[in-house]
Amino acid sequence: AFGAIPDKARERIASVESDLTRLTRLINELLDAEMLVSGKLIMRRQLLDVQDLFDAAVGSLSGLALQQKVQLSVIKSNLQLFADKDRLVRVLVN
Repeated sequence: AFGAIPDKARERIASVESDLTRLTRLINELLDAEMLVSGKLIMRRQLLDVQDLFDAAVGSLSGLALQQKVQLSVIKSNLQLFADKDRLVRVLVN
């Protein structure tokens, strides 16, 4: 409807999108820190496969890695642990 988007504009849009994602994560981390300090942070612990955690972290970073021309790889693991998956994935991604 509006025509083709120039390459320079596409690059800028991708950069802004990346910045927004980073800022959203930062805000969420600040909110979590406040909940931790106030004693209101809820941990959803479960038995996890470490491999699944690694795969989720790589999946989260795959778009950024592609954009930055970085190759991500994970060593296979059969370890398990009891933890909060979302929080550990966040730690791995950061």
